Amino acid sequence: MDVGGVDCFRWVGRDSSRGGNFGDELGPIIAALLSGQRIRDGRATPEADPRPRLLSVGSVLQFARDRDVVWGAGINGKVIPPRYPRELDVRAVRGPITRTALLSRGIEVPPVYGDPALLLPHLLPDLSSRRGTGGRVVVPNLNELDRFEGPEVVSPLGDPLEIVGRIASAEFVTGTSLHALIIADAFGVPSRPIAPKAEHPLKYLDHYWGTGRHDVQFAASTAHAFQLGAVGPAVADLAALRQAFPSDLWSAQTSHAGTSQASNLVHGDGGPGGIDVSVVISGPGSSELVQTLESLSTQDLPGAEVIVVTDSRDSRPPTGATPLIAAPVHHIEPAGGEPARQAALRTASGRWVVFYDAGDIVPPDLVRSIGQRPSVRGSDVVIGDRLAFSASATFRPREALSSSPGPSPRSSISVDTLSPAALRRRLCGTAFARELLTRADLPFGCEPDGADAVSMLMALVIAGSVDITSDVTCLHRMPTGVRADREGLMLDDDLGALLRRELGLACVHAVSSLETDAYRSDTYRCEIAPRLVDVLLNPGPLVIADPSLSATVALLVAAMPLPSESDPLELLMFRLLSAGEPNAAAATATLIRDPRSPVAVKLGLWTEILLAVERTRLDVSGIADTAVESVRAVLGTTPASTADMAVGWAG
Repeated sequence: MDVGGVDCFRWVGRDSSRGGNFGDELGPIIAALLSGQRIRDGRATPEADPRPRLLSVGSVLQFARDRDVVWGAGINGKVIPPRYPRELDVRAVRGPITRTALLSRGIEVPPVYGDPALLLPHLLPDLSSRRGTGGRVVVPNLNELDRFEGPEVVSPLGDPLEIVGRIASAEFVTGTSLHALIIADAFGVPSRPIAPKAEHPLKYLDHYWGTGRHDVQFAASTAHAFQLGAVGPAVADLAALRQAFPSDLWSAQTSHAGTSQASNLVHGDGGPGGIDVSVVISGPGSSELVQTLESLSTQDLPGAEVIVVTDSRDSRPPTGATPLIAAPVHHIEPAGGEPARQAALRTASGRWVVFYDAGDIVPPDLVRSIGQRPSVRGSDVVIGDRLAFSASATFRPREALSSSPGPSPRSSISVDTLSPAALRRRLCGTAFARELLTRADLPFGCEPDGADAVSMLMALVIAGSVDITSDVTCLHRMPTGVRADREGLMLDDDLGALLRRELGLACVHAVSSLETDAYRSDTYRCEIAPRLVDVLLNPGPLVIADPSLSATVALLVAAMPLPSESDPLELLMFRLLSAGEPNAAAATATLIRDPRSPVAVKLGLWTEILLAVERTRLDVSGIADTAVESVRAVLGTTPASTADMAVGWAG
């Protein structure tokens, strides 16, 4: 659309007879309000004209071309091209997932986040005075117009400013329209997203992560959204977003030559003050922290510094714990809820940064090994062995770090050859070039248990390659009685938190080439299915009745399709749960855990399953062979329609 002679891109659906999607109409309107220009119908320039266009509101980066200017736009998880134009002029993006996608493709992106619609209250201040006068509002995604019913539903098709007014005046907003949820955030209206059925969850997470909310729970329905209440308020640097507005497009001074190319990182001979390695330790000032500090006190630490990050003065390192360390020791107390690792990174001056948690043991010669790497172009990430041990077991995950045969003691390999276990690895004991961390602007602290696996994956995607070293880079002593996974990592008892982390990892994988059948199989079969079976068979209070579990599983399956070579019953369990049938999923979990159940028990279980399949019209192809024996036992006692379905299964 022509805004004062500049083409401001807006997405128009194939069927525009009912009007455009209101959110997609907002880009040109916001550009006109900020530039002081008028909007005219049609294009400002011919299709073949090389002058740059402005891409702003919406998931529209798949339409970008060379020399276009990006201000607040995002990627669409359903349409991710293998490459983007190299000469994009990026001023801001919707969120960190979009930024990771572009950085990994060699396009420079400043860490300025936010959909331009967040500026609407400042551009249309009269609308802010109406807040709370319009009741509850439900806005569906354009592709889910028939999903919701009732007087609270507002169609996304229509006059854009009128719909913005309805949202701004609401007392609560929910639905699957990301545009509506963003506008609710802009005007401070309480809101809660509903898990979409027709959209990839990536764009939703991109917005929420970009506005400081990394653990958002999606609702399963409008009633569930009202029950959960509002998500936390958006936190965005609106001044930076507004300052990034490309007003220069309306002048003759714009230059685009080379503005988007990301230069290769070259490691110098040392950081400020000659520091090679910054060892960062985060955690409370407890016996675990003393254990980590003591592991450093016996080491020669040439060219190193130690940064200890604790959460209060009460957690300072105990007196006498640090003088024995042969390196400068800095103590930091983050302010204002700043994540510990982010605070440490602001202080770190080494070429390399290695993170540890309180309780980890820093192996001898690690600092020397990392710090004395040749200062030639190599990988920006060094991964070694993480050795976890307890009274009864030792875990050595490095043996499965790479799917490529036999890496040499220090070999640089492409990230896409890493094993599934390495791709969900914790940060601890991994060395990062400080330039990479600064450039990547990782979302440290976004996971409740501090694992920062999402940040680790983002760093790997942006780096593109890693160095694998045969050295042990982290030792961890497991507390007595604590359950651990395959890598000796403590298990989080909150299945919801695990699923939301895997959802975040899946969305980051979607913008890379790292999601493979092996990764999907490892995630579902090894990470999630056993935990899901445990929860379904031993449910806590109201877990079966709580739709949150089904909503999160549905989002995960949408972001990362179930592997075709999975166990048929596991596939059925995930599909039933995604369809909102937790009782039938629990019946499937029983068959998985105890396949030799008595026929009478199987009969009841399969009755529950078949009725749920019939209700939801699930595609159950691929499980017939597994179900034949049990289906035959069910035939005589189920309703005729269900029996007919069973006959079809049996073949």
